[in-house]
Amino acid sequence: MQCDKCGRSAVLFQEYSGQYLCKYHFDADVEAKAKHEIRRHQWMMPGDHIAVALSGTQSSSGLLYFLKKLTSNRRDITISAISIDEGITGNRDPENAMRIADLLDTECIMGSFQERFGTTVDEIAQKKGTTLSFVCRRVLRNFLLNQIAMDHGITKLALGRTLDERAVSVLKCLLQGNPEILANTEQAGRGKIPRIRPFIAVPHKEVALYADLHIKSYGQSGCP
Repeated sequence: MQCDKCGRSAVLFQEYSGQYLCKYHFDADVEAKAKHEIRRHQWMMPGDHIAVALSGTQSSSGLLYFLKKLTSNRRDITISAISIDEGITGNRDPENAMRIADLLDTECIMGSFQERFGTTVDEIAQKKGTTLSFVCRRVLRNFLLNQIAMDHGITKLALGRTLDERAVSVLKCLLQGNPEILANTEQAGRGKIPRIRPFIAVPHKEVALYADLHIKSYGQSGCP
């Protein structure tokens, strides 16, 4: 099929717009959505040091590519990455995150559950079970990301959250009877580095395609 904007070969049919888009116009569409969110939330300011929470998966890899591209001509903003080895067998190899960071000429700061907490997610799962290990993983990961960011003078943490994940979060809050949480998702508490989510208005399928077009070595595995 041909792109509805220029006639070149399309890489995506966008169901909600009814358009076929070529690589050029698909990139422009994804990046325009991300830039809009950055402007709307004032997520990028002169002097910022922004670190991508780089797991090496589609969304985080695509986000690092986007932010490096966006700031390529700016000297007042620094982009780096933080990768956490959570200790999950066969999942999210930290060396893969390092390769992606090297590919994009980005400093990658490494962290480890084993070094910081003396345990791994695998060990937590053996002791507490899979469900509780997921909760522990999330809490420990957020704590370690924040600690590393504070230690390195990082002003904002960038997360590769997509529109699909945002929708799940909203539904979860409503079903649990905690809608007030939605009003505070962008606020950083005391001692907490602010989080930014440029892909929050982009469907996961499009973020995955964006990463596939630009980052060939991202990891395919999700959290088990």
